Amino acid sequence: MASGWCKVGSFANTADGKLGVVTMDPDAYGNKEVKLEFADGETSGYIKAGTLTQATASDDGYEALRKRAEELPKALELVGAARDNKPEEVQRLLEEGVSPDAKDGGGSP
Repeated sequence: MASGWCKVGSFANTADGKLGVVTMDPDAYGNKEVKLEFADGETSGYIKAGTLTQATASDDGYEALRKRAEELPKALELVGAARDNKPEEVQRLLEEGVSPDAKDGGGSP
C-alpha cells in the first residue's frame, strides 16, 4: 500500500509488476491518484496510489529508471516555466541541459 513514500520521483511497482517513476503527487481531493513514467518513456493513466508498492534497488529495471527520477524535478520546472510564459527561465533550464521534450505529470509538454 502506498503511503508517505509515494511522491514525485519515487519508484513504484504497479499491481502487475511494472516499475515506474511517480510523476505527480497523489492529489488531495480524495482519490489519491498518481501517474507513472516507465523505462520505455510511456506514461500511465491515473493509478490509485494505494495499489502501488514501493520499489527497491533490487527490483529488475531499477537502475534504468534512476536517471529518469533524477531528471524529473528539472523537467517539471521547465514545463512550468513554459506554461507561465517565463522565457528567461526556460532558456536557463535548457542551457542546464534539461530536455525540451520534458513532460508534466500528466504527460503533456
